[in-house]
Amino acid sequence: MTPPKSIIDGASPLCIDASVAINLNATLLAERILIALPMPVLITRSALGELRVDHKNGRDDAALTSRLIGNGSLGEAVFNEDAEGHFLRLTVGDAAETLDDGEAATIAHAASTGAISVLDERKATLLCARLFPRVRVVSSLDVLAHPAVEGFLGAKVLGDAVFAALNGARMRVPPPHIDWSERVVGAARLETCESIPLDVRMRLRRKIAGGTE
Repeated sequence: MTPPKSIIDGASPLCIDASVAINLNATLLAERILIALPMPVLITRSALGELRVDHKNGRDDAALTSRLIGNGSLGEAVFNEDAEGHFLRLTVGDAAETLDDGEAATIAHAASTGAISVLDERKATLLCARLFPRVRVVSSLDVLAHPAVEGFLGAKVLGDAVFAALNGARMRVPPPHIDWSERVVGAARLETCESIPLDVRMRLRRKIAGGTE
């Protein structure tokens, strides 16, 4: 399966936001995915502090993510002096120009160390691009679409993991990743996922009805 063009390359560490940790936990294969990746994956204390129990399904993302740190498959990002300054820049001021602590910490760490920020929220992505244009930003889907992950899990298991994250965490699918997601998950399953834009789901339904899946 050809991955999206925005796929992660190189060996720069990844620094994930809370929403990304939630998506990874929802795959039910977070540890295996993290082990498969060829670069370190980190999370800040601020992002970790935003995790809690999902009362809809009972998944305790704080506990699950802490367990990943405990077994060494996920690292804890350590702030330096530059990161502290970047964090304040992203959290103090007008609401339109600031972010929540987890997103701000994720970007601040990346800006101070050269790590790649893994974010799913549009506002955070746009603000990072404007204030820190040298920081590379990717999404949860980029992590799951890394060739090393499919190589480790296999195509069928990867498809099941992506589908689980779409259903269990309403994982966002950026437009460049729609076709890849369809190939991995399958049109019949993808059109049932409410996190997929309605126009895409309608297209998939027409495709399925026409017997062209």
